[in-house]
Amino acid sequence: MDRAITNPENYNKRDLLLLCQLLHNNHLIQPDDVVENNNDKVTEIIDEWYNHKAIKISQEMHQLPFQHKPALKQITKLYANSLNVFGASTTTELANILYYDRIQEIEDTLQQMKKNFIQTLDG
Repeated sequence: MDRAITNPENYNKRDLLLLCQLLHNNHLIQPDDVVENNNDKVTEIIDEWYNHKAIKISQEMHQLPFQHKPALKQITKLYANSLNVFGASTTTELANILYYDRIQEIEDTLQQMKKNFIQTLDG
């Protein structure tokens, strides 16, 4: 199994959050729901995630550790690793952590853009 694909640190928060939201919307809340059960449902979610516009943008910007759609085992391992890395115990908890991290990223980007704008005006 390709370790790059299963390492959550190789993804941006937006793409991980999208995966968690899709799992959550399909009522796959507990780790066993994702990792051990519901293979058909998780496969459908992987298809939806892989074909989502946000993922396509990340692919075009070379921000993903894969060129082709990841396999079921790779995504379930990515999910399990994400729970571990972010200290979450459920899909909902992981999604909340990623959501607030993503909000912070956006706020930091906006602050930097404001700073750059002011420097441009003053320069």
